[in-house]
Amino acid sequence: MSDFVTFEAVTNREDWDVEVTVYDPDTDDPMDLTALTAASLAVRDPDSGSIALTGALGAGVTVESAAQGLILLHVDASAMRGLCAKSYDVGLVLMIGGATKQAILGALPVEDGVTD
Repeated sequence: MSDFVTFEAVTNREDWDVEVTVYDPDTDDPMDLTALTAASLAVRDPDSGSIALTGALGAGVTVESAAQGLILLHVDASAMRGLCAKSYDVGLVLMIGGATKQAILGALPVEDGVTD
């Protein structure tokens, strides 16, 4: 499993875009994602335990460089509007060559963007 990460704060009135490098926990080298077949992103409200946002490979999760373990996460501003200002739990699970790997476990601070 990867280390716990706290993402840079984002407002609930903007797109959330972040590049993430996934590392092999055994070697500390970037993970080879050439055999990646699926990805599941979840943003969970820590108070209610309900999933507030989801993403998948090709729908919010994009491999930028398989050889370098580089993934882009994207959530549109329209979806971010559904989040209240607080810190959310984030998880990303990858299916690579038949194995399931927890790539991200962390927190996403969301601030109120104020505008309508």
